[in-house]
Parts: sequence; C-alpha cells; structure tokens
Amino acid sequence: MPPTMKAYPWKCATCRARAVVPAVIPCYEAEIDHDGRTYTVALPDLSVLRCEQCGAVVLDDAADMRISQALRRQAGLLTPEEIREQREALGLTQKQLAGQLGIADATLSRWETSAQIQQRSLDRFLRVLFSFPSVRAVLGRPPPPPPRPAAPTLCCLNPVPADLLARARHFRPRRTRRTETKKETNSTPAAGETTATVRA
Repeated sequence: MPPTMKAYPWKCATCRARAVVPAVIPCYEAEIDHDGRTYTVALPDLSVLRCEQCGAVVLDDAADMRISQALRRQAGLLTPEEIREQREALGLTQKQLAGQLGIADATLSRWETSAQIQQRSLDRFLRVLFSFPSVRAVLGRPPPPPPRPAAPTLCCLNPVPADLLARARHFRPRRTRRTETKKETNSTPAAGETTATVRA
C-alpha cells in the first residue's frame, strides 16, 4: 500500500506554528538567477503550500517543476523532454551522449529528469550536436594517442667534433687484469741511509 500523506495543517518551519495548508497564488512572480543572468518568471494559478500564520510559502515538487519549465522557456533552453527525445532519435545512450559532450552520465540524467538546468553554452552545444552528423562523427572518434616524449639532447658549451662523437658511440672500455707484485725486503741498507745499533 502507498504511504498515506500526513494530514493538514503541517508545522511551519519559519514560525513553528501548525498552520501550513494548500493554497493557490493567482499570479506568482519571482526573479531567478541562472548561469550569471537574472530572469523574471511569472506563473498564473501556482499551487503551493502556505502558512496561514506567517505567510511563508513552501514549493512542492509540482510547483518547482512548473517554475523550472518557465525558466527554461524564459532562457530559451531545451526542455528535458526535448533532450531525451532527440537523444533517443539518434540511438544514443546517456553514457554515449555524455561522453561526446564531455560531461558525467549523472549530469545528463539530471537534465533529462528536470533535476538540473543546463548552462547556455552546453545547451548550444547540444543543439549543434543534434543537428549536424559531421559534429557527431568527430566527437564520436576515440581521442588520439598522446605524443611520444622527445629524445634527450646533449648540451655543452663547446661544440664537440663529429669524429669524437663517432668514437664515443663505439667506445668500449677495456678489461684490465690486476697483477700483484711482492716487494722483497733487503736487509742491506741503501746508500745514504743511517743505521743505528743498540747494544744492551
């Protein structure tokens, strides 16, 4: 069984009075900031929740959806239904379209469910992608491989002759054998040396 809705009146989050009931605003008007611009949205007969004690207005999901739709029309943006319909008409999944746009899958999902409103620049990008097959072909290509790092170059103050560089490339160190010689001790003093004799 679906959960039963709590009976009115509800408790107001502003004045804490239990006086929130459904109401209809004949002419709802609000200024909304989106993507660096301010838009004036006007809606007739907007169903809301309002506190009879302090007058605070609470927007439910249905009211928020109507305001979002009006904002999209005011800003000239694609609606969630238009984005989803054109994506499906091209046979693209959300993951494929998000990959071509360079955004996350969750972001595109929020656009199509009206949980988030896209920016003007991305909205224009969507229109171009939906309209031109050549753009979709370019965006659908895999990215090119990264360039290989350049080989290290030798840098010195004085130029090295070419013949010396050629010898250095083919130079191999020779293996040397280590020979050990034993020095013989001569008890006879050499000429010029002084000897001392100690007598007990």
